[in-house]
Amino acid sequence: LDIPSVQLNYLDGVPYSFIDKTDKLLIFIKSDCPFCAKKADDIINSINNLNSVEIVFISSEHPDSILQFSLNHYSDKLTYLCDESNLFSKELKVKKYPTIFIYSGKSQKIIKQFIGAVPLEQILQELSNE
Repeated sequence: LDIPSVQLNYLDGVPYSFIDKTDKLLIFIKSDCPFCAKKADDIINSINNLNSVEIVFISSEHPDSILQFSLNHYSDKLTYLCDESNLFSKELKVKKYPTIFIYSGKSQKIIKQFIGAVPLEQILQELSNE
Protein backbone atom coordinates (compact mmCIF):
# COMPACT_ATOMS: atom_id res chain seq x y z
CA LEU A 1 0.00 0.00 0.00
CA ASP A 2 1.48 3.33 -1.06
CA ILE A 3 1.68 6.26 1.30
CA PRO A 4 -0.83 8.98 0.28
CA SER A 5 0.69 12.02 -1.41
CA VAL A 6 -1.33 14.33 0.87
CA GLN A 7 0.81 16.70 2.97
CA LEU A 8 0.98 16.14 6.74
CA ASN A 9 2.31 18.87 9.03
CA TYR A 10 3.99 19.06 12.39
CA LEU A 11 1.84 20.85 14.98
CA ASP A 12 3.65 24.13 14.24
CA GLY A 13 2.62 23.91 10.57
CA VAL A 14 6.00 22.78 9.19
CA PRO A 15 5.54 20.11 6.47
CA TYR A 16 6.54 16.51 7.32
CA SER A 17 8.33 14.32 4.79
CA PHE A 18 8.45 10.56 4.32
CA ILE A 19 11.64 10.95 2.27
CA ASP A 20 13.98 9.21 4.73
CA LYS A 21 14.31 5.42 4.72
CA THR A 22 13.25 4.95 8.35
CA ASP A 23 10.65 2.34 9.27
CA LYS A 24 7.67 4.03 10.89
CA LEU A 25 4.75 3.15 13.10
CA LEU A 26 1.89 5.41 11.94
CA ILE A 27 -0.73 5.66 14.68
CA PHE A 28 -4.00 7.38 13.84
CA ILE A 29 -5.67 8.79 16.95
CA LYS A 30 -8.46 10.96 18.29
CA SER A 31 -7.49 12.97 21.36
CA ASP A 32 -10.59 11.90 23.33
CA CYS A 33 -10.21 8.18 22.55
CA PRO A 34 -9.33 6.16 25.71
CA PHE A 35 -7.85 3.31 23.63
CA CYS A 36 -5.59 5.85 21.88
CA ALA A 37 -4.40 7.17 25.25
CA LYS A 38 -3.71 3.61 26.44
CA LYS A 39 -1.80 2.81 23.23
CA ALA A 40 0.30 5.97 23.64
CA ASP A 41 1.11 5.00 27.24
CA ASP A 42 1.97 1.42 26.20
CA ILE A 43 4.31 2.74 23.51
CA ILE A 44 6.01 5.18 25.89
CA ASN A 45 6.49 2.35 28.41
CA SER A 46 8.05 0.17 25.67
CA ILE A 47 9.97 2.96 23.94
CA ASN A 48 13.34 1.23 24.41
CA ASN A 49 12.09 -1.70 22.30
CA LEU A 50 11.20 0.71 19.50
CA ASN A 51 14.57 2.37 18.82
CA SER A 52 14.74 1.24 15.19
CA VAL A 53 11.38 2.75 14.24
CA GLU A 54 10.01 6.30 14.12
CA ILE A 55 6.74 6.53 16.05
CA VAL A 56 4.32 8.95 14.42
CA PHE A 57 0.93 9.88 15.87
CA ILE A 58 -1.45 11.37 13.30
CA SER A 59 -4.77 13.11 13.94
CA SER A 60 -7.19 15.07 11.80
CA GLU A 61 -8.16 17.21 14.78
CA HIS A 62 -7.14 20.83 15.38
CA PRO A 63 -3.42 21.14 16.27
CA ASP A 64 -4.35 22.43 19.77
CA SER A 65 -6.19 19.16 20.56
CA ILE A 66 -3.26 17.10 19.28
CA LEU A 67 -0.84 19.27 21.29
CA GLN A 68 -2.81 18.63 24.48
CA PHE A 69 -2.74 14.86 23.79
CA SER A 70 1.02 15.08 23.10
CA LEU A 71 1.63 16.86 26.41
CA ASN A 72 -0.35 14.17 28.26
CA HIS A 73 1.60 11.43 26.44
CA TYR A 74 5.03 12.95 26.09
CA SER A 75 8.27 11.43 24.92
CA ASP A 76 10.94 13.14 22.85
CA LYS A 77 10.95 9.98 20.71
CA LEU A 78 7.38 10.53 19.50
CA THR A 79 6.32 12.62 16.51
CA TYR A 80 2.86 14.21 16.38
CA LEU A 81 1.42 15.24 13.02
CA CYS A 82 -1.72 16.99 11.87
CA ASP A 83 -3.90 15.80 8.98
CA GLU A 84 -6.24 18.81 9.17
CA SER A 85 -7.73 18.14 5.73
CA ASN A 86 -8.46 14.53 6.82
CA LEU A 87 -7.46 13.48 3.28
CA PHE A 88 -4.46 11.39 4.41
CA SER A 89 -6.69 9.43 6.80
CA LYS A 90 -9.43 9.08 4.17
CA GLU A 91 -7.01 7.73 1.55
CA LEU A 92 -5.90 5.05 4.02
CA LYS A 93 -9.56 4.37 4.93
CA VAL A 94 -9.05 5.07 8.64
CA LYS A 95 -12.44 4.73 10.35
CA LYS A 96 -11.62 3.41 13.85
CA TYR A 97 -9.13 4.58 16.44
CA PRO A 98 -6.44 3.78 17.03
CA THR A 99 -5.52 2.48 13.58
CA ILE A 100 -1.85 1.58 13.24
CA PHE A 101 0.17 1.04 10.08
CA ILE A 102 3.69 -0.31 9.77
CA TYR A 103 5.51 1.67 7.09
CA SER A 104 8.66 0.18 5.58
CA GLY A 105 11.29 2.81 4.89
CA LYS A 106 13.10 0.39 2.61
CA SER A 107 10.15 -0.34 0.29
CA GLN A 108 8.49 3.07 0.96
CA LYS A 109 5.16 1.25 1.42
CA ILE A 110 2.71 0.41 4.18
CA ILE A 111 3.14 -3.28 4.86
CA LYS A 112 0.73 -4.01 7.74
CA GLN A 113 -2.38 -2.54 9.34
CA PHE A 114 -3.85 -3.01 12.83
CA ILE A 115 -7.29 -1.67 13.79
CA GLY A 116 -8.41 -1.01 17.35
CA ALA A 117 -6.88 -2.08 20.64
CA VAL A 118 -4.32 -4.55 19.27
CA PRO A 119 -1.76 -5.61 21.92
CA LEU A 120 1.55 -3.82 21.51
CA GLU A 121 3.36 -7.20 21.68
CA GLN A 122 1.64 -8.22 18.43
CA ILE A 123 2.79 -5.02 16.73
CA LEU A 124 6.35 -5.43 18.07
CA GLN A 125 6.36 -8.99 16.72
CA GLU A 126 5.41 -7.75 13.25
CA LEU A 127 8.11 -5.07 13.45
CA SER A 128 10.76 -7.65 14.33
CA ASN A 129 9.66 -9.78 11.36
CA GLU A 130 10.18 -6.85 9.01
